[in-house]
This record gives sequence, C-alpha cells and structure tokens, in this order.
Amino acid sequence: MVLRLFRNRIGKVPSNILLTENMNALDTAGAGIEVKNILERSRRMLFVLVACVLALLRLFAF
Repeated sequence: MVLRLFRNRIGKVPSNILLTENMNALDTAGAGIEVKNILERSRRMLFVLVACVLALLRLFAF
C-alpha cells in the first residue's frame, strides 16, 4: 500500500516539474518585459531631469 502511494507520487512528479518549469519560464519572460519597461521609464525620467537641470543652469547663468 505504501509502495503504491509512493509509486503514484513518483508518477506524478515529472508533469509537475514540467509545469513549474513552464511557469518559471513565463515568470522570467514577464519579469524581463517589466524590467525593460522600468528601464525605459527611468531613461525618460533621467532625460527630463537633465533637461530641467540644464534649463535651471541656463536661467541662473544669465
């Protein structure tokens, strides 16, 4: 009886492993897209910040 339960669990393991690998692949792909969006947003914010600093320097220079 115990051996049969153990064998059933072993039989179910590969499908679970495949499922978790697929989910991990989806998670990493989603995280990659999210990081790309964050980098794009931070690049835009940095550009705006630099533009503001240059405008302030130009304002106070004259």
